[in-house]
Amino acid sequence: MANYEGLKYQWVAQMTDGTEVSQFDENGNNEVLFKEVKEKDIAVFWLMNTETKEKEFAVSLTSGKFFALGKWIIVANGDEILTDRETLKYRLIYFRQVTRVFAGMSGAQMKCDIVFFIGWQANELETGKNIKKMMQVIDPETIGFG
Repeated sequence: MANYEGLKYQWVAQMTDGTEVSQFDENGNNEVLFKEVKEKDIAVFWLMNTETKEKEFAVSLTSGKFFALGKWIIVANGDEILTDRETLKYRLIYFRQVTRVFAGMSGAQMKCDIVFFIGWQANELETGKNIKKMMQVIDPETIGFG
């Protein structure tokens, strides 16, 4: 039996037809595996706070924009010119990085930190260059982009 106990966020995939698929059911017991939706037509991939049930962070696979701190934003390096941003075929990036700290010889777990990564990768239409953009979510006030 899966549950989201200990997770700050669960994912919610908003499909291009407007339907949504949540990682966990309302009770947090039954889990839909990421691999079951990652190849489907996802329009927006959200991270929803498991306590407040608010969708706090997202990546749009139709525009390449990110949602953070209540706003949609574009993340780009100064040397990138994505003239075809709206026509790129965005592929979803999602993973969690788990760090566990254990106490000496007892082996008891002292701390567990989970950092969430969401983003996209796409190939520039003219050059074929692979481009990746990700958002790192540590907590609601601490995020990073790369």
